[in-house]
Amino acid sequence: MNHLLKGVAAITFSLLVLAGCGSEDEDFLNYLNGPYDEFLDMEEELDSLYDEYDAALADNDEEEAFVIVKEDLIPQLELMVEHVESVSVEDEEVQDLHDILVEETRLNLESMLTEEEAFEAVSEENDGEQSEQLLEERDELLNEVDAKRDEFINQMEVLMEEHDITYQ
Repeated sequence: MNHLLKGVAAITFSLLVLAGCGSEDEDFLNYLNGPYDEFLDMEEELDSLYDEYDAALADNDEEEAFVIVKEDLIPQLELMVEHVESVSVEDEEVQDLHDILVEETRLNLESMLTEEEAFEAVSEENDGEQSEQLLEERDELLNEVDAKRDEFINQMEVLMEEHDITYQ
């Protein structure tokens, strides 16, 4: 299962120095240390839920996996989408970066909703073919999530360099 932005967390939590401190720099740092940091906290919870989901699948407990999807993963992703959609950023470059995160988070939720449909197709309708199609759709969405994650990381690294922010 794909996990959101783990590599970026290390970068963000390791911010050390801001060389020139203009308002654009402050906007970027405020974003990283505020809304984005809050997002990463939510992501930690999401990662632990994905671990539970993966464990249920490893135990061939599809019923438990479905419960985790429906009762834990989807609500957590909905909370994350709500959070990123509520963020307002004044700096255009930071807003562009944030828009990528919004798209990624929405796509991740959409992939999990599609997975829920696949579980329902098998359990309620006993329709394995429809479930297979839905799982393929979910996989395509997860590929889009990965592409957005890569785009976000690359853009964040560019902005960190432009704003002379260093990290370990």
